[in-house]
Amino acid sequence: MPDAVLGNSTAIAGAAAGMAAAAGWALASHQFARALRGKSHAGPVAANLFKNTVALVVFACVWAAAGWAIPSTAAWGWLGLSGLFGFAIGDALYFAALPRCGVQLAAMSVNLIPPLAALLAFLFDGESLPPKALVAMSVALAGIALVVSDRGGSGNLATARDKRVGVSLASLAALSQAFAIVSGRRGFEGVDLLPGTVLRLVGGVAGAALIAIALGGLRGRGGMRRSLTQLVGGLGHRPTLLLLLPPILVGAVLNLPLHSLALGSLSPGVSAILFATTPLFALPIGLRMGERYGWRSAVGTALGFVGVVGVVLSTAA
Repeated sequence: MPDAVLGNSTAIAGAAAGMAAAAGWALASHQFARALRGKSHAGPVAANLFKNTVALVVFACVWAAAGWAIPSTAAWGWLGLSGLFGFAIGDALYFAALPRCGVQLAAMSVNLIPPLAALLAFLFDGESLPPKALVAMSVALAGIALVVSDRGGSGNLATARDKRVGVSLASLAALSQAFAIVSGRRGFEGVDLLPGTVLRLVGGVAGAALIAIALGGLRGRGGMRRSLTQLVGGLGHRPTLLLLLPPILVGAVLNLPLHSLALGSLSPGVSAILFATTPLFALPIGLRMGERYGWRSAVGTALGFVGVVGVVLSTAA
């Protein structure tokens, strides 16, 4: 009986943590969108690098204080690759999408992650992809299409082209996050969540820095130096830091432990469903913050969530 009670308590705590993580990321997304639209001197790459660096420092200190063992070197490559796709590429693309297509539409990209991860697992790992999963994927895509067709809630868009670009960036962010899940699944085998998360953050910080350098190199002669100067200068700008610190504290420092608790105490399918509630939280938060949405956003958000639930349940069966 005590074991059953303990198990139920762990599951309840994990479910609460998963819901809190989804709500926290929804709130942080709105905060990041305002910071990147406002008088910030940092672009998406710089903001993402700052987020990853703050989270890495905090959780590395916790890891050192707790005295967890260092994972075997065999897991480093997969965890670093997962951090590159998830924290560096995926989050940078997500941040770039926020001011272009708005938070609700960018947040709907979260609902693309489970279907894309299932498809990648089918292609690369040979996992089954039943017909029910394909139907559920279609439902999720229909929901996203409804939100895309809504004219409200897209933020301060200059042109319709911004919205198209934002949707494309958010979709690429979801694809990158799906790659992060597939590679992270291999890296986390036999590895505790906190050390594994720290190693993923190492990959995220290194990847974000390399992306900034590479983008600077594409600008031609002197572009790399200018890019690094803008990167450091933007993060040395006090108003920028004040704009970015709240969403970083909510979206990374507070959110990652909740995310890890949900992953560690729930089945992958249940945690995926809980994380897919992010757009459901983003909608009322956006309304509270002055965004305006039409009925298509509300119906599409609910439909997208139903599609994700269908994908998870059909692939886990």
